[in-house]
Formats: sequence, C-alpha cells, structure tokens
Amino acid sequence: MPPARKNDHLRSTWTIKEAAQVAGCGERAIRQGVESGEIPHLKLGGKILLPRVAFQRWVDNAGQIPGPRVMLHAQTGGRQLRAE
Repeated sequence: MPPARKNDHLRSTWTIKEAAQVAGCGERAIRQGVESGEIPHLKLGGKILLPRVAFQRWVDNAGQIPGPRVMLHAQTGGRQLRAE
C-alpha cells in the first residue's frame, strides 16, 4: 500500500504513483492503462486520479471479468464520456 499521508482515511482517490505501488508495477504501466481506457480514472484539469475502490476492484479482477470501460471527466460534471 502507498505510504500513509495526513487525512489519508478521507481520500477516495490515488495518484498514478500511489496506484502503481498498490498494483506492484511501474507508473508507466498505469499511465498506459489510463490512456487506453482500461483503468478506471478521473481527469481533474490536467491531473489524473484513480478512484480507490474502482482501481482495487480492477486490480483484483484484471483479466478475469470483462466489462464496460468508462472514463469520467470532471469538466463534464461526471457524465460518462466513453463506454465500450
């Protein structure tokens, strides 16, 4: 798990760096998954955040349970922009 930060229990998202630590891979692999739409994420301005629960579920089920991929963007008020 990523190192604890102040008020970490209040955070519902991870950065790419934190998500890479959780998944045990490099940041580049996470970025590629985000860019391809494979990894659930939020874009807030220019910052990419990964919802903790959705990312952990994705890690736990990666490659086992196919399902729709959805990308949300803060600029749209959370409306779904893309689903496959």
